[in-house]
Amino acid sequence: MKMRTTKLLLCVMIIALGLVGLNRPANAATKIVVAAVQGVESAGIKAVIPDWEKKTGNSVELVELPYPNLQDKVFTDAQAGTGSYDAIFIDDPWMPFLASNNYLTPLDSLGYKVDTDFVQKSLDVASWPPPTGPRLPGTPKDATPKLYALPALGNVQLFWYRKDIITTPPATIQDLMKAVTENSGPGKAVPYGFTVRGKKGNPVVTDFNAWNWSYGGDIFDDNWKVIVNGPKSVQALKDELSMAKLSPPGVANADADEQAIALLNGSTLAGIIWPAYNAQIDDPSKSKVSGKIAVVPFPKGEKQTSQLGNWLLAIPAAAKNKEVALDFITWATSADVMKQWVGATGVPPTRTSVFKDPELSKKYWWQEANLEALSNATWRPRTPEWSKVEDILGTYLSKAIAGDMDAQAALDAAAKEITDVMTQAGYYK
Repeated sequence: MKMRTTKLLLCVMIIALGLVGLNRPANAATKIVVAAVQGVESAGIKAVIPDWEKKTGNSVELVELPYPNLQDKVFTDAQAGTGSYDAIFIDDPWMPFLASNNYLTPLDSLGYKVDTDFVQKSLDVASWPPPTGPRLPGTPKDATPKLYALPALGNVQLFWYRKDIITTPPATIQDLMKAVTENSGPGKAVPYGFTVRGKKGNPVVTDFNAWNWSYGGDIFDDNWKVIVNGPKSVQALKDELSMAKLSPPGVANADADEQAIALLNGSTLAGIIWPAYNAQIDDPSKSKVSGKIAVVPFPKGEKQTSQLGNWLLAIPAAAKNKEVALDFITWATSADVMKQWVGATGVPPTRTSVFKDPELSKKYWWQEANLEALSNATWRPRTPEWSKVEDILGTYLSKAIAGDMDAQAALDAAAKEITDVMTQAGYYK
């Protein structure tokens, strides 16, 4: 009797569950959780989220965090495999740690096909292993790069100069140095020739990278041997230090804000500036020199390049709603939607068609320069050890800017400590 009663109860439960399943919509709404950096970088996409929600019936919980908190949360969640986020904004230097440890979902596993409208450099920096340059020890030489994220913001260093004073665009770094030296100083209309970003750590390294790579120098060779104290890198630093002498007071502590202010207030002729400041050039409330600043790629040394700093949209390996997350990041970075949020914020896109859009190019006249610079940009070394490397290099570059060490001594000391870090991390046999 008990057996028959138990079977009857099981049948009733199965039927009830079936009815519940029949009552659930076939395309039930899904909420995805997206972790984003707080600030202008995510403002555009934040503004268009309601459009995607209306289009799909799904919803987005946007978790906005300051840069260090975002990195900590993303890394901690990835290592724990918690799956707290369905999509994440990541800065491109985070890719080596996240992708090499299989913490991200390769997009082709979800059926994504590469869209060649994205600028190639932006696709490359969203791929793993890196298409060019040194790869992590143990990576097969024939390993094919896979796309692990979609490029969202095409940040890259640009060069601003006073076109009313430097009337011929500097074609080379030597032209630049000559022009700012001749047109600034005591008795001149502009007291300072150049603004160097000398603050210790990431800021001073970022500025040096543009000089170093333009001169044909590098931090590592293709076998991870440290070469940052080689002759090309030393000359790059010597020339940058000569520009630091033409910078406004406080150069050893100057960061990106101070660089932009030095140009916008009319006290300085030229400098390396990030795109986030472009919208202030013609804003009379922010600029005393509206209409007098030109925006171009950093002039050519041995080659023309500067540092790339893209923001990417990725899907964690532990994400709970991968297909819906893919639909969201694909939609958010589509040409039409990207045009919408770039138009509202002025941040740099990652699609060629959006860069070349006539309406946007008229509104944001620096788009052409941004596209050229991005297409020729260089990414930071693709290693999870980068934060340690950057900290060491930043310490000694800061000492050189402050006048406590000469270029060769600073880079020799940095090279020794960076070699120790890479040795301990197992990069050398």
